[in-house]
Amino acid sequence: MSGLSGSALSQRRRRSLIARRSEVLSHCSRQIFIVTLVLLALGLAALFSASTGSLAADTTFPYSVILRQLLFVAIGVSLMLLTWFVVLPRLSAQAVKLLLALALLVNLLLLVGVFLPPFGVAVAGAHRWIRVSGLQFQPAEFLKLTLILFIAATLVPPGSRLLLTTQRSDGRHSTVR
Repeated sequence: MSGLSGSALSQRRRRSLIARRSEVLSHCSRQIFIVTLVLLALGLAALFSASTGSLAADTTFPYSVILRQLLFVAIGVSLMLLTWFVVLPRLSAQAVKLLLALALLVNLLLLVGVFLPPFGVAVAGAHRWIRVSGLQFQPAEFLKLTLILFIAATLVPPGSRLLLTTQRSDGRHSTVR
């Protein structure tokens, strides 16, 4: 060999694996981030188009709906980036499954909460909304995402690893285990 000890060689191999993972993840995350931004822009344009006429006739600030939505977009994108780059790389597959099970339980409790008078709000006779300190949301929307992620995590066999495959700029494929 080249005179490297076993631990130095394994450390070198580990660094190489981490570098390949970060290369593939950065490529995947760039694509997902761009698609997310495009969808957010289209949604904001649709909201702007739908709300400007009705709000212009009103005495309130005509862009209040858009500004409020931009605030939620900024919070959502910040949480997405924080989760993607800080939280998920530090969690094991078992920890992710445990967090998803906990999130599923919280979502089920929120679904029951729509019928409780302090939190649940009836809109047009339907009890689907929860209001907490001026913020109103439908717990079923969170449940959809949580259930998809929970089923996906449950279907992964124990001890297996996620394979990330992406096409590089030179046309070759990179796979990281």
